[in-house]
Amino acid sequence: MQVPGRGIVSSGGGGSWSYNGDVRGVIASVGNNCDVNGVPCTAAEFSLVSGITSADITLIPPHRYNHSLRITLTNGKSKSCNSAGCPGAFHQDGNDGLYQIQESNNPNSGIKLEFCY
Repeated sequence: MQVPGRGIVSSGGGGSWSYNGDVRGVIASVGNNCDVNGVPCTAAEFSLVSGITSADITLIPPHRYNHSLRITLTNGKSKSCNSAGCPGAFHQDGNDGLYQIQESNNPNSGIKLEFCY
């Protein structure tokens, strides 16, 4: 997982992380061939900024489906993807409102990523 300003975080097969303060533009993916930008894999993109969380699943080329992914916010909103044609993922730029999930006004907002669920 690439966390801008905080480096690369590797799970080594699982784990959880806590950060104090804002995190912006995080890209997370799973697979032996994924680079720091999650290419060419299924990727989660998210930010936690001042009590506002936003997240999405991207399959915008050069990303492509390689593992299932479910994103769940602390408010219970979620998106999942379990096939190359999953309707909940970005396949091209645009239409953020359709594919992005958000939580606001929660200073303890958080996110759970489940790959290969």
